[in-house]
Amino acid sequence: MADAGYASGFKLKMPYTPFVSFEKRFVWLADQYRRYLNIDPQVQKYDMTEIYKMRDSGDFHLYNYDTLAFLGDPDEQMAYFSTGNSANCSAYSNPKLDALWQQESQEMDPARRQQLSREIERILLTDLPAVPMAFNSMATGRWPHVKGSSVKSRHTPPALMNGHG
Repeated sequence: MADAGYASGFKLKMPYTPFVSFEKRFVWLADQYRRYLNIDPQVQKYDMTEIYKMRDSGDFHLYNYDTLAFLGDPDEQMAYFSTGNSANCSAYSNPKLDALWQQESQEMDPARRQQLSREIERILLTDLPAVPMAFNSMATGRWPHVKGSSVKSRHTPPALMNGHG
């Protein structure tokens, strides 16, 4: 941090929404910043209305946005990182990335489209307008016969519930 000009660290405003998964994620991340980077995170829960006001006005240093966790077509992420887009709440701008995304979006050859997508990823991971974190699990599959599982289903065959099979 000293090499970056912050030998004494700094405060970091980290608002989060009232969802348990967000709170756990931000408390963990704040601990990492405190422990390893000498950053003083100000982690505070806000209701959704206040969070959206803060997001839209840019009144935050770090904002958790789970929409970025969805994996699908690369075009689904374009709005969050393209210059001037209203969904780009960090006001990130990279003209080279904008041009690549337009090219990728119109590319018909799957191999070339994948190549362009990988270049987009490299730029985003170099510029780092968003902090990559663990992806959300929208659903968790559980088997009641797996060791340590506390889930017991009335639809589970008795042989499996008894550890057989």
